[in-house]
Amino acid sequence: MTSPMTSSANRLLFGAAYYDEYTPASAGEDRLERDMKMMVEAGFTTIRIAEFTWGTWNPAPSVFDFTHVDRAIDAAAAHGLDVIIGTPTAAVPTWLAARHPEVMGVNAHGTANKYGPRQNMDITAPAYRYYGEQAIRALVAHTAPRDNVVGFQLDNETKYYDAYNADIQRAFVDWLKERFNGDLDALNAAYGLNYWANRINAWEEFPDLTQTINGSLAAAFDFFRRSLVTDFLLWQRAIVDEYRREDQFVTQTFDYEWRGYSFGIQPAVDHFKAAEAVTLAGVDIYHPTEDQLTGKEIAFGGDINRSLKDGAPYLVLETEAQGQMGWLPYPGQLRLQAYSHLASGAMGVMYWHWGSIHNSFETYWKGLVSQDYSANPTYLEAARFGAEIKEHAASLAGLAKRNKIAVMVSNEAYTALEWFSIDSGFPRQVSGGGANYNDVFRLVYDALFEANLEADIVPADAPAERLARYDVLLAPALYVTPEQTIANLRAFVSGGGHLVTTFRTAVADENVQVFTDRQ
Repeated sequence: MTSPMTSSANRLLFGAAYYDEYTPASAGEDRLERDMKMMVEAGFTTIRIAEFTWGTWNPAPSVFDFTHVDRAIDAAAAHGLDVIIGTPTAAVPTWLAARHPEVMGVNAHGTANKYGPRQNMDITAPAYRYYGEQAIRALVAHTAPRDNVVGFQLDNETKYYDAYNADIQRAFVDWLKERFNGDLDALNAAYGLNYWANRINAWEEFPDLTQTINGSLAAAFDFFRRSLVTDFLLWQRAIVDEYRREDQFVTQTFDYEWRGYSFGIQPAVDHFKAAEAVTLAGVDIYHPTEDQLTGKEIAFGGDINRSLKDGAPYLVLETEAQGQMGWLPYPGQLRLQAYSHLASGAMGVMYWHWGSIHNSFETYWKGLVSQDYSANPTYLEAARFGAEIKEHAASLAGLAKRNKIAVMVSNEAYTALEWFSIDSGFPRQVSGGGANYNDVFRLVYDALFEANLEADIVPADAPAERLARYDVLLAPALYVTPEQTIANLRAFVSGGGHLVTTFRTAVADENVQVFTDRQ
């Protein structure tokens, strides 16, 4: 059920990511002006800029050149368009990697990443944080006073990037010391470290984690690294808050497990905890089109993101227009997809991206317009949608869902089933893969979708009072089930709720130690 609600989102956002920095000189000096005119003609209200451009406007330490940023903001303002500013920290500049190679992440094989790809850094590295803070402060201080800057995006699709750097491992050991009050006997017992002589008898002898065979210890490490993502986003939020106006929102591009498209919960971030860093939940949702368009990815992505802020409207910061090869939508599908986002509770739809880039890695992940910038059928269909929502924006903005069904999800269960896989009981990485947690989650979620039953998504640590709102709660593959979660589920059932579980539920405690209860 959808009903009006009071919200700061008093209008719908429609637009795309825009990169003046990527535009080739051959496109002409007036390309920016022509792009803005086309956006207005398509009913756009907003563009998103600056993320992934750190090396462009900060070409050397303490040197800042906001020419491209200002050009985009000025042009947008001249055409009545709002701007979302993205902090640039998801890809480090060459000078930072060259001067401080320690900012690069160390992978699961113990090898330092090489420069080139985005998101391959250690987000806790002091040099990365130092220069990242300089860049964030300079950018936000420069842009926050602009009237048409309506919000800020923290980083982009942030995760812990599977980093095993020494500083992260040291911080993890400190976290364990606090968690177990310095008691190694308690730690060894909780994680079953007597097995294969893995017992740790002195904190200074704590082993490197890249080769651990202990699923409990590995799960704890992943839990800790997910917390680093939350801390990282809260750190950025605190900086942005020093400069932003009260009417400017803070968001993030939360994304999902990637299987060539958005598939299930993101294992490398606890989105429910990370959402504490934002005032407006944002999301990336990508999916096949043409004959493979099902609507399920749009629905589950929206349901998760809407649930992050307890049902508040969210913003689709990225979704495809033409997309990757094979995703060019059939006539009518682009509008269908956009309306599906709004029906899930989105307060806006923004494409990645406006103009298809002319070289480098994502050349053929096509934007709304292709490399020739012409008004193609995809653009024209987007313009039709823009005109329609402009006419009905007052009745569409600020809607909220009131569902009576919820699906419980768990990052901890996801990690545990990577180590004790559904198919073999051994780690998925060494046993040939097979089904994972998200396969079970999507099996359950998709069954609801096919039955036309809408649902919210709740975390496994949701308090009893939140669960009590629902008539039906589904808990697929909830392998890790702490005592508090068990108590909350019992209270839900005792209060008249209907609980539906699957195999591999209530198998182990929060330390991924299998219960001794009769099974």
